[in-house]
Amino acid sequence: MLIPNYWSEARLQHRGPKKQITIRRWGWSDASLEAATEHAKQRASEALELAIRGEKQVSRERKVPYNGADGIPIREEVLARYDDVVVTRNSYGAQCLNVPHVLIADIDLEDHTTLSVRDCLVGIAIIGLNMAAGLWTRSILVFVGCLILGIVGLAIVSFVIRKLTRKSMAERKAIARQNVGNYATENAGWSVRIYETPNGLRVFATHRLFESGDPEVARFFHACGADPNYRRMCDKQKCFRARLTAKPWRIGIQDHLRPQPGVWPVLGEKLKIRNAWIEKYEKRAGLFAACHYIDSAGRGPNHYLVQRVVELHDRLSGAMTQLPLA
Repeated sequence: MLIPNYWSEARLQHRGPKKQITIRRWGWSDASLEAATEHAKQRASEALELAIRGEKQVSRERKVPYNGADGIPIREEVLARYDDVVVTRNSYGAQCLNVPHVLIADIDLEDHTTLSVRDCLVGIAIIGLNMAAGLWTRSILVFVGCLILGIVGLAIVSFVIRKLTRKSMAERKAIARQNVGNYATENAGWSVRIYETPNGLRVFATHRLFESGDPEVARFFHACGADPNYRRMCDKQKCFRARLTAKPWRIGIQDHLRPQPGVWPVLGEKLKIRNAWIEKYEKRAGLFAACHYIDSAGRGPNHYLVQRVVELHDRLSGAMTQLPLA
């Protein structure tokens, strides 16, 4: 896990006989802005040398948020450090806990249902019958009308099927909670701590420390149905993560973190705009909790280092309060 305190961008040029090459590279450091600048110059120089030799290089690195990055470092504003735990602000303004060795699973149970094979077969049958009726009449207008009717019928049938078969959020949370509890009790030495989030569950493994690439992490993620995008980012960033404050749109803040995009670093006058948005957000976010503790499972001991992270998480997320979830 690498989350630098300081960022800087360097720009180098080379005027050749046929064309000019311009290279920009970011540098980072935990020590100082000057160190970040030197790192940026070093990276830009290395890339420029390769470009001069004819090797293809991107001219400028894009600023991308956590979930769009291909690997370390994490490009977010550092708000606080607690030993190896880092609290950052993500690209939409929420505070996030980042920790390299405490296993956290994010289980997203929001209904993302798309058309199933059954829906498609029903739709093909409906559209096919209507098209056949249109062709039988040998009328273009009737054919088009039947085709439109078939597509509308597909939409209606698909909606009804999903409505009848979809479980409520409460039912999905109950099933997921049972799966997590079963895993903890069936695997000797495991203990977990379970939290409710607005659209799912958050789970801490509390019995020992883990590396993100540990095969046991992958097994646990699979067993409890952890969010695929979260699993991918844990592997790429070599850390685990939990949102500590509300998502802005859930607490009545419709305007995005400004300026857009909200990827760190933000400098100059734009920083003033950003800080004004953050001040408004923090006042409102303090009235909500990111998660609520609901249960523990398993008979394993609680590791003392994990316990310290859990206590920090619970304090910063409002997990032990009665504040509404957001």
